[in-house]
Amino acid sequence: MASFSKEEKEKIRAFKEAVEEYNKGDTSLELTRWLIARKWDHDAAVSAYINSMKWREKEKIDTILEWFPETKHYAFLSEYWPLSLLPTQHAPPLRTNDGYQVIFERLGAMSPHIVQVAPKDDLMNFHFYIQELTAKERKKVLFEEKDGSTYCGAVFIQDLHGLSMGHLSSQIYHLLSLHSSYDSNNYPETIRRVYFINTPSVFSYAWKMAKKLIDPVTLERVVILGSNYQEELKKVIPPDSLPKEYGGELDYLPKGGGSIKELLHQHNPTPKMQKTDIAYSFSVTVKVPKGAHLGWQFKTKHYDISFSLFFHETEDGERTTVLEAKREESHKGVIEGVEQANDDGYFTLFWDNSYSWTRSKHLKYLIFLEDEVVDEKTIVAQVKT
Repeated sequence: MASFSKEEKEKIRAFKEAVEEYNKGDTSLELTRWLIARKWDHDAAVSAYINSMKWREKEKIDTILEWFPETKHYAFLSEYWPLSLLPTQHAPPLRTNDGYQVIFERLGAMSPHIVQVAPKDDLMNFHFYIQELTAKERKKVLFEEKDGSTYCGAVFIQDLHGLSMGHLSSQIYHLLSLHSSYDSNNYPETIRRVYFINTPSVFSYAWKMAKKLIDPVTLERVVILGSNYQEELKKVIPPDSLPKEYGGELDYLPKGGGSIKELLHQHNPTPKMQKTDIAYSFSVTVKVPKGAHLGWQFKTKHYDISFSLFFHETEDGERTTVLEAKREESHKGVIEGVEQANDDGYFTLFWDNSYSWTRSKHLKYLIFLEDEVVDEKTIVAQVKT
């Protein structure tokens, strides 16, 4: 990060004075993050900082490292979430060549069913717990050069080997959107660089959705390396902090808990899919508020079916195509997707079998609005031809 100008140093001083009543020990370097995140807008940074401090007090974030490990789902989440930062992972201190914090996460090795076992509040608190662990470690490596340059933030290595459509469910997307919102409001400027490695073919679809959740400044710090990543990581991370699997000498890799299907059925049985037989076509219309996420899962018994998605501002208004019609091989596996509503209105999911009307299709489907299953009571309209 470049040296601060005289004007910026004055803004840092003024900001520190303005938030003194709420500051519980953040150094000038930590406080600077809020100004940078708000593009040096003093009033915006002060408002964001004060709101965050009030949130921390309300949710008891200052002591979350003490109380969250005592909660019901902590042991389960720590066991199944493959993240090097967690105490249960027993990772050694990991640093880049120039001393920054390194965190390894293997999202592809995590069971996507984890969001159906633990309640949303615990999943959110687990995320805040991780953020506080990150902050605690970050402060150990935070330093300041004589010219006033500041260095902070962690380097994340996100291994996506094993990522599947199951990881792209509406529940996970909604959870990640909440993470992004809370991080922007309460943990600004904490990421130095993110490397995505072992990106599978499904990543292009996942990235299309994920980009909508990420702050533009953070997007500039993302590096997508695919499977040819080892040489690039070696430029950044020394051998003793880089796992052998990634080309280093470290005999360590964060482990996930594996399959949790049995736990899933014990804690929160999978919602039962709706069923229908389609001769020509079938559509479902759901009312959605602006910003809401609509998710879907469907499969057919023996043959494929065409699927498309439309948005319209009124129930009977003109439809705008969101997803073009595509014949999906839903007889080979569950098809999943999610879309966010840019305005108040209606989404219509449309399954078309007109190209094969002599052979009717047996369809099973689930529709989610945010993380709640949409049932016949909340569906605006269903049309079958």
